[in-house]
Amino acid sequence: MRSGMLLAALTALFMAMGYMIGGPDGMLIALIIAIAMNLFSYWKSDSLVPSMHGAQEVNDRTAPEFVGLVRELATHPSTENRIAALEEIAASMGGGVGSPRLRRSGWRG
Repeated sequence: MRSGMLLAALTALFMAMGYMIGGPDGMLIALIIAIAMNLFSYWKSDSLVPSMHGAQEVNDRTAPEFVGLVRELATHPSTENRIAALEEIAASMGGGVGSPRLRRSGWRG
């Protein structure tokens, strides 16, 4: 919800700037560009962000210790309980897992 509101606000700002620069036609062009950028970010963000950070896909052959660690953590019996507790704590603090409120609280997980 917050992301959608942020995108809407940025689109409105972009349109206002387009109106100041080019009048009604500039506003329409800015709207078209904003819609294109929003659609691109919606459809490509899952691959764009990892590529920006140089992320690489790993498997048992390329990084066996990492894959083993992830597999072990994923099958640990308390994993589901910890995830549920983390989501509950984050929701009660009014933010997501990476929110500044959660980091300031000193919660280490």
